[in-house]
Amino acid sequence: LHLILHVAMVAGQSEWWLRTVGSLLPNLITIWLVFKIGKELKQERASMFAAVWLATSSFVIFYAQELRQYALPALWATLGWWVLIKKDQTFRWPTFTG
Repeated sequence: LHLILHVAMVAGQSEWWLRTVGSLLPNLITIWLVFKIGKELKQERASMFAAVWLATSSFVIFYAQELRQYALPALWATLGWWVLIKKDQTFRWPTFTG
């Protein structure tokens, strides 16, 4: 998180910018990946339900408003599962889950 924020501070140092880059964007990517995992598993309805459930979760909303590192582990874990589920990229799974 510190490296991401260090790079983001080149573009601006306002609080809303740092919170957007450090917390909001990883949460949005996590929601998108949850949806993609459900689509990959051929569960269209469940993928939409899971994405909406995650997007409206009070835990996710609370920590998306703060500049803390909780969004990044969730992003990496979800990305690891997505890469693991993908049929053509299973050889890369230790990169994200290890």
